[in-house]
Amino acid sequence: MESDDFIARAADELSRKAKRDDKVDDATVAEQLLQEAIEVTRQRRITYGPCTEHFKRTVGMINALFSKKLREPLTEADWAQVMICDKLARHQEKPIWDTPVDCAGYSAVMAECLKNE
Repeated sequence: MESDDFIARAADELSRKAKRDDKVDDATVAEQLLQEAIEVTRQRRITYGPCTEHFKRTVGMINALFSKKLREPLTEADWAQVMICDKLARHQEKPIWDTPVDCAGYSAVMAECLKNE
């Protein structure tokens, strides 16, 4: 059931966050952020599939919707940049702890998309 899946994913994410909060080691804040970005990126791939496939569907929709306005179609790597901009715009409105994690994740995803282009 879809709502059960959402609840299970939310519970799993809270559990992972609690484990991260309990970590006491010599990692810097930057290193912890990158470790968290790896965990989040891996979980998103498991949940939603490969980023390149997801972004390909998304840019296909955007390109169709804005075909008369775009000079050339957006690429999957372009979409990763849009997501970084969206995350930063949200952060300007309401700063939250996961913005740097998500930006690091989207940067990594952009590199993966560029590799596949």
